[in-house]
Amino acid sequence: MKFLFDLFPILLFFIAYKFGGIYVATAVSIAASALQVAFLLLRRKKVDMMMWVSLGIILVLGGATLVSHDENFIKWKPTALYWIFASALLLSPIFFKKNIIRSMLAEKIVLPETTWRKLNLSWVAFFIAMGVVNRYVALNYSTYVWVNFKLFGATAMMFTFIVAQSLVLNKFLITKNMTSWYAIISDDITDSLSRRADARSAHLARLTELQEAGRLLLAGPFPAIDSVDPGQAGFSGSLVVAEFDSLDAAQIWADNDPYVHAGVYAQVRVKPFRKVLPL
Repeated sequence: MKFLFDLFPILLFFIAYKFGGIYVATAVSIAASALQVAFLLLRRKKVDMMMWVSLGIILVLGGATLVSHDENFIKWKPTALYWIFASALLLSPIFFKKNIIRSMLAEKIVLPETTWRKLNLSWVAFFIAMGVVNRYVALNYSTYVWVNFKLFGATAMMFTFIVAQSLVLNKFLITKNMTSWYAIISDDITDSLSRRADARSAHLARLTELQEAGRLLLAGPFPAIDSVDPGQAGFSGSLVVAEFDSLDAAQIWADNDPYVHAGVYAQVRVKPFRKVLPL
């Protein structure tokens, strides 16, 4: 279902092109991308960074296409998107010490660190290649061929690449009965209350995702004083007990907590947890 939702603007672009040409299709694609984001925001759902980037690119290049009446701008859109994705995957481990592919898949598979790096680089190479292929088709074939490639060719390439990777990584997949409970114990810095307030909504959103997936046992902060409502005394830390596929997966989830990025925590520890009671 999510695949069809993500494909929504491309499908409408293809249909609009068949009936109204490239400029009508461009306008429809801009509107569809904006509606996609608006729909998620109205339903209070998280909008993926990819979707924000895609919306920004279509607004800029699609807008330039309509204003200048030059279809070459919109033909750059897939390449720009693919190369931005490739750049993000390549530079994130260097500047932010974060392997994005690992962050997305660590709760489903367990891989050696070297394999995570190779997997990340394989996606970098794939997105670079997709961008090059798109430019080749745009420069050497008619707009009609490019529009068909955009829907059928690019989608087929993506599907083939994902299936090939799935076959290679299948032996690393973790089944549900192998999951365990893990306790994430965090200690706050001094005077953390204002930083907590800034990042609280994002922090709670991630906990809500765990709860909706049936993987959250308990979560909450430690009041800094003996009171349910510590007021300005604030909190000394937090505890989250949740289900993850491995200690590594739990650690990655903890490292990506908005409170960590906001500097709320001085220390975060992750430990295996055995639930005994209540039954």
